[in-house]
Amino acid sequence: MKLQEKITDVDTRLLKKFQKRVCKKKYDKAMVIITKSGNIGLVWAGIAGLLFLTKKHRRRGFVLGTTVGMAGCLNNLILKNISKRPRPCDVDKDAPALISRPFGDSFPSGHALSSFTAATLLMRYKKSYALGALPLATLISLSRMYLNVHYPSDIIGGAAIGVAIGTAVDVCDKKLQSASKAASRSPQRS
Repeated sequence: MKLQEKITDVDTRLLKKFQKRVCKKKYDKAMVIITKSGNIGLVWAGIAGLLFLTKKHRRRGFVLGTTVGMAGCLNNLILKNISKRPRPCDVDKDAPALISRPFGDSFPSGHALSSFTAATLLMRYKKSYALGALPLATLISLSRMYLNVHYPSDIIGGAAIGVAIGTAVDVCDKKLQSASKAASRSPQRS
């Protein structure tokens, strides 16, 4: 058995266990709403917009919105096309998705990638933002397994890439801010 087949086998077993323990008809509508809030980073774009509206947080809102948008493009245009992994609902015809089949391939989860990119940036801006951002990112990500459109490793991979992107962008942004402040304090030459 190839490595990819082994990963899919383990993923399928984990997904089935998760769905057996968590999925209940009474949660279906809520999970659809939760997953839709993560479509194209919608909830994160809204948070970025709110931050952008205040002068104090304008830069953070711009960085958050831009980063989530660019991370989504990276995922959909490059990463998914490299992996070309079928979705669980495509593999197991007896277990269809509970929503319309999403565009593109399965790995990595775009919802997890954009959610953890945003949550990482928000948490690094202000630690208390983690109290809302991390549970929301986790819930949006898990909704994808609940709805049978992603495997656990799709979620883990998307989340890991999102954390890496969020961290890298925050580090770069802080260096740019420091350099800009240093340049504005240095005496001007005539």
